[in-house]
Amino acid sequence: MKIFFTFFLILVSPVYSAINTKEEFPPELVIDTGWEAIADGTKYENVVLSETKFDWLGKGDTLALSTTFPTENIISNPVMRIWSVHSVVEVYLDNELIYSHGKEHYEDNRLVGYGSHFIPLPDDYAGKEIKISYLGTEHNSFKKVSSIQIDDSSYTMYKQVKYAMNVLGLAFFLIVFG
Repeated sequence: MKIFFTFFLILVSPVYSAINTKEEFPPELVIDTGWEAIADGTKYENVVLSETKFDWLGKGDTLALSTTFPTENIISNPVMRIWSVHSVVEVYLDNELIYSHGKEHYEDNRLVGYGSHFIPLPDDYAGKEIKISYLGTEHNSFKKVSSIQIDDSSYTMYKQVKYAMNVLGLAFFLIVFG
């Protein structure tokens, strides 16, 4: 066990040090305001995603969000991050489907999970209309709708690992010593 722990420290220490440097990442573009929402047929204008709850929507209900991407603060190598909870997700850019998740699971009556979706965008995304369509597959699917983020794909995975390093370290510790 001591050999394993020593080996673990030798491998993980450089990785942990490299990830926890104070390197500054380019800022992501957070799109939180100015959304149009259609919640089960009812239209809402100028929705602020971080302040709006659609917790009255349930299983089988739909939520469609749309806005136009801003033309300033353009991100290179853009990837859009959205969060969903037990929902079928479809993303359209200028009415063209660019991403779909969960439809097969829903049709097979299997659980549609939750989590982040990383959707690559073309470099000319600025000024185009984005529409995100959700179909709730469980109750409380829309309790919270997170802001949409656009980030440089060169840094996305690095950021995710950096933010999760403490959780990963604790999980590894519990697996080894738990």
